[in-house]
Amino acid sequence: FDCSVGCSSGAYAIQMAHDAVALGRARCALVCVPELPSAYANFRERDSHFILGDAAAAVVIQPDRPGLEIVDVELVSRFSNNVRNNGGFLNRCDAEHRDDADKLFYQQGRRVFRDIVKLVPQVIEGQLGRHKLTPSDVRRFWLHQANARLNGAIGERLVGPKGQDKLPMVLEHTANTAAAGALLALDGHRDDLRPGDVGVLCAFGAGYTVGSLLLRVTE
Repeated sequence: FDCSVGCSSGAYAIQMAHDAVALGRARCALVCVPELPSAYANFRERDSHFILGDAAAAVVIQPDRPGLEIVDVELVSRFSNNVRNNGGFLNRCDAEHRDDADKLFYQQGRRVFRDIVKLVPQVIEGQLGRHKLTPSDVRRFWLHQANARLNGAIGERLVGPKGQDKLPMVLEHTANTAAAGALLALDGHRDDLRPGDVGVLCAFGAGYTVGSLLLRVTE
């Protein structure tokens, strides 16, 4: 089934897959996160078209397997019309209205930055606090790959200017790949982690929505 929660879709889908496995409703779950932003980018809007890229990611959820253990999931939504997609390529069959603005991705970038840079650290710090952890205890933060300035500002609130190496970026290789971005960062920046290390995968975007996964490396 589909899970459409904007750029947070991957995190929300992982939570549902994890719950299904934990409850015994499934022995194994596959979460697929395909993203085709080029199909709904508005090439007349500077706030959207130049930042987007197409990509896909997938995650296998199984019980009692080595790799990354899902310790906790935090899902948050706060209504905002500052970033949205009213259907994208799924709703563009009428040639006469195919490129109307209401069929394409839209955002007010400055307002999104202002709101998200406050909301995301609050969600992550609250989640860590429930487990008696602080951002300094986290080895890696895999954030939604929106833009470098936004992630840098979030990182500074979490770990200060000297902790930016905890927040890997893949934007220079992939651009903003929506819900796939945080998973691409995870895939490319986890091989140096050791058993017991803690990481946070946090996706955020339209809605606003935030999906934060507290992860621990296992044997």
